[in-house]
Amino acid sequence: PTGFVADDTDCDDSSDHAQPGGTELCDGLDNNCDGQIDEDSALDASTWYADVDGDGYGDDADATTACDQPSTAVADNTDCDDGEFDVHPGVTEVCNGVDDDCDTLVDDADPDVDLAAGAIWYADADADGYGDPASGATTCDQPAGTVSDSTDCDDTAIAVNPAATEVCDGVDDDCDGLVDDADAGVDLATGGTWYADADTDGYGDPAVFATACTQPSGSVTDNTDCDDAAASINP
Repeated sequence: PTGFVADDTDCDDSSDHAQPGGTELCDGLDNNCDGQIDEDSALDASTWYADVDGDGYGDDADATTACDQPSTAVADNTDCDDGEFDVHPGVTEVCNGVDDDCDTLVDDADPDVDLAAGAIWYADADADGYGDPASGATTCDQPAGTVSDSTDCDDTAIAVNPAATEVCDGVDDDCDGLVDDADAGVDLATGGTWYADADTDGYGDPAVFATACTQPSGSVTDNTDCDDAAASINP
């Protein structure tokens, strides 16, 4: 009769998208009449990626095909560490040795890194362990030739730093802002002994002397005057 055929294998005679040998699609029908609906092998099935850490970003290496989204999978495949919730595209790179934002750049190598967890490092050109306060730079990792200290007052002289001893050389050796005799901590062994020359005859009184870096007014290096009150009496 019109509208009839000799074949009786159709599983859904109300749809022309369901018949034996048909192509399975994700449409809620048993398109190929095999007794299953929307199998993972369906022509238009989607690819889903495991999201173990639940951050909304999937692991490209752990994929599955299905019509319906699995409960632990997402359509995204850009997670670079599916075991860490705080590691995925869109987060802020921080100083922790991890590629937080999945752009393949870690810490200082990433121009977008948040340096709040980094540190300020100072150039130590003279390698004395004390840095130049004018050269500070904030980074995650300590650059070569830098230190965390910023108290060097002359980064070109290894003998000049806060731990050095002030000596008589016209330099603020210990970086305390005081030079030579003005510094109470100066090592006077590096200075000289000066003798009073009250009568200004060029010869000093051996009993009246002082040790200092700079020659005090009214003193001489000689200590051979036998009467420093009489200018006419001297060696």
